[in-house]
Amino acid sequence: MARLEGTTINNRYEVSTFLGRGGMAEVYKAHDRDTGRTVALKFLRDDLAEDRVFLRRFRREAQVLEQLRHPNIMAYYGFEESGDKAFIVVEYVDGETLRRKLRRLKSPLTVGQALSILKPVCEALDYAHSLNIYHCDIKPANIMIQGDGRVVVTDFGIARMTGVATATSLTPGTPAYMAPEQCRGQDVSAQTDIYSLGVTLFEMITLERPFKGDTATIRGSANERIRWEQIRRPAPSPRVFNPDVPLTVARQVRIALSKKPSARHASAMQFFQSLLVPGVVTIDYDWHWEALERRPGDERPEDAETPST
Repeated sequence: MARLEGTTINNRYEVSTFLGRGGMAEVYKAHDRDTGRTVALKFLRDDLAEDRVFLRRFRREAQVLEQLRHPNIMAYYGFEESGDKAFIVVEYVDGETLRRKLRRLKSPLTVGQALSILKPVCEALDYAHSLNIYHCDIKPANIMIQGDGRVVVTDFGIARMTGVATATSLTPGTPAYMAPEQCRGQDVSAQTDIYSLGVTLFEMITLERPFKGDTATIRGSANERIRWEQIRRPAPSPRVFNPDVPLTVARQVRIALSKKPSARHASAMQFFQSLLVPGVVTIDYDWHWEALERRPGDERPEDAETPST
């Protein structure tokens, strides 16, 4: 796909900056002439934009996502086409992903600090789940933190959308964060997102992920080995990597990482509430990322987070 900076799409969107490329789309920052707001345009890969069956199904999924109206969910404004291009218009979130912030930390977040991020994510998930909408790819890379501290869940339902592309090789989700039922290609539910949320919390309080593929007894790609572990290996306790994690918190994280969906928490907010222990674990809002970061040049190496797409 040719770069689009400096162009105007549909006589409405003035494209200014290339923001990045994912498994299914290229993302640009743009000015919406009609509304005056800054937006992000996610242009589908050419092979997907040319698949008319995929586009019809994708458009239906996008219409469902337009129902989402929550302060901690990136807003979806619509699905459009321009010539041979197809794109989603979403809220532009001026911030940084949780993944990037975690990579710069000197040490893991305390549970209290992690809960200040987890709470708005759980509230967003509970709201979406009440509409029977599931994220299917909760992970630090899909959680944005703005300069004012606002936490925003991004790419809501995008992984699910890729699942409608039956003519492509796309598989929804990111193996390191995928629930066992998702790894098997089975139906997803609120508990699928809760599992991924458990992995995300595990990473915040340990700077490690529970499944990395290094104990799998099969040969294959890193993603295949991680999926094998997600399905078959019990999750380790976060205390293995960070003994400062309270036992009660470690126990609830492992419940969230249960292999059977029915054994996990009933809702995202129930998971969050289970982590609060009066006198032991409370939410800590009185902290700043900058104070926890390594010096410039001392960043942790890039994590090997390979999406299945």
